[in-house]
Amino acid sequence: MDISFRPQLDVQPLKKFSQYVSVQYGAMVMAQKIANHGLGHDDFVNIDAVAHKTLPFSEVTTLVGSIPSIRKSIRRLDGDSLKLVLKPGAGAVAEICLVPFSRLLFNRYEIYFPRVDTSAERDSLITATTFDYSPSPEQKARYERLQVDGVKVADNMPEREHKMESYFSSTGSDFGQHWRHAVDGGFFMYQMRCLPDKPMSLAILFRQDDSGARISDIQVDGRIIHTIDHCSPMEGVEKPLYYHEVEIPEELTRGKTFITVKFNAHNHQIAGGIFDLKTIVRE
Repeated sequence: MDISFRPQLDVQPLKKFSQYVSVQYGAMVMAQKIANHGLGHDDFVNIDAVAHKTLPFSEVTTLVGSIPSIRKSIRRLDGDSLKLVLKPGAGAVAEICLVPFSRLLFNRYEIYFPRVDTSAERDSLITATTFDYSPSPEQKARYERLQVDGVKVADNMPEREHKMESYFSSTGSDFGQHWRHAVDGGFFMYQMRCLPDKPMSLAILFRQDDSGARISDIQVDGRIIHTIDHCSPMEGVEKPLYYHEVEIPEELTRGKTFITVKFNAHNHQIAGGIFDLKTIVRE
């Protein structure tokens, strides 16, 4: 007597990020193998090399349709390959092949898939993520003229050069740029160059639609100079990313060539995320 068991296929939304779904086949989490884009074996030992080589949203597989319809559209290939296929038009723009995540060694993969109800929603997301979020030419020219120092946030080497320290802090990316934040009383801080005889300000790149528990303090050399309240989206800002300038009291930079800039979250709150940080001469 032969007894066989067929694993149950399931498509589940993530608990805290329901716009993403995962595909499980029995106890196995399934993933899609994607191109390495020039990354070699050694790069996968260095997480920064992989994490900072991002893909545009248009190249990411997005599942379209309800969760039940996507689940019904997934089929297992014949044989013992443990491969699942989702055909074009049945939840995906192009055919995708899913294999057990544990089999994808030294390779890039997609394991959490964005899900939308319609193709129009997917097109809107692609448009939003390919928008030019860089500063205007006028703003860029102004910062080039006024900047004393700047740190490339969430990039390993620039953060080391600026003696970054953190607690309860993590990084991510949105709009094609990397950010850093800290949670629940945590912090992150950088050592930044300044001028000893000029009034200085901080220029910080935030996202316009931040909301929720986001109250934090900005400190310079241990003194609070500004409290940030991003519990609601910023009104009157047209672009998704915008620079906010904070004046540094002159007595905190007078006679100094370096200052320590710290972003400290209040208890049960979030500091950031910030996408860019500069010290500039105040006009």
